[in-house]
Amino acid sequence: MPKTSDAVEHLWIIVAEIDAANGKAICVNVTTEQYDSDKTCQLNKGDHSFVTHPSVIYYKDARELDLKLVETAITSGIKKFVCKAHDPCSPELLKRVQEGLVKSKDTPKGIKATCKTLWGSK
Repeated sequence: MPKTSDAVEHLWIIVAEIDAANGKAICVNVTTEQYDSDKTCQLNKGDHSFVTHPSVIYYKDARELDLKLVETAITSGIKKFVCKAHDPCSPELLKRVQEGLVKSKDTPKGIKATCKTLWGSK
């Protein structure tokens, strides 16, 4: 889903459920790799069906999302922007993305702290 109605569609990955009862989760997005990208977690074609060229996880934009609102956008067929479900990540890819979130210097401090607490990381 894009961040705005005129933005390019990006794949968002749920990396941690922080309040399953209320549908709150930490999510990160996949973006095209650029020369100055954070290369903590690089992806290539085949890592996920959505990925068709060299990409990276954009940890700088990691955020808490309300999954109930995302689900509503998916099921309502909203036309303002693209919001649709994609194939889940493999367990191996999810682990790489989660490890990268903790390692990346670009991950927002609050997001990183929350995930470290949830995952028991140092």
